[in-house]
Amino acid sequence: MCCTNHLHALQPPNGALRGFKSSLYEGGHRVPFLARWPARIPAGGTSDALIGLVDLPRTFAAIVGQPIPAGALPDSVDVSSAVLGVKGAKGRDQLVLQNNGQQPLALRFGSWKLIQKPSGAAELYDLAADPSEVKDLAAAQPERVKELAARLAKTEATAKLTGSAFEESLNRDLVAARQESAAREADLVAARRELAAAREKISA
Repeated sequence: MCCTNHLHALQPPNGALRGFKSSLYEGGHRVPFLARWPARIPAGGTSDALIGLVDLPRTFAAIVGQPIPAGALPDSVDVSSAVLGVKGAKGRDQLVLQNNGQQPLALRFGSWKLIQKPSGAAELYDLAADPSEVKDLAAAQPERVKELAARLAKTEATAKLTGSAFEESLNRDLVAARQESAAREADLVAARRELAAAREKISA
């Protein structure tokens, strides 16, 4: 896209954040989140709570009191307290980040961030001290890399199992709905036949 002002080309698109859209660095995922509700949310507040876009369905459901069907929204977390500006409210504990492909992945856990590399290696950053992700601490903290890699692998495996179970549940519901629809259609056909027979008797 062409810039209307040549100075725009000199401004990094994500400020001090490294990366760009679809990358696993903060510049590809971290964005401002603004919420305004004069009757419920105190004006001028800020929060460092970790929130993902996927959390909004469960959060909004909690705010309006909408029940969520069992098995639905398996990867969504209710962060309504943070959104409503409750003092000291926390967001989710961790968040898995994904680029445009399926692999590699990144894990945000607290202020720490682990980024998988296609080579099998990993990068480690402390976002509290280094939000620009300049200093890779993987070599200096191998145990933390191992811990976060294990947590990421477990989360990924759980997500696959949960997703499969939810898909199976949807398939069962679909089969049941089709069977119910077929039964209703059969009842309707039988009713039409009875009506036609009754009309023939009356005509005779």
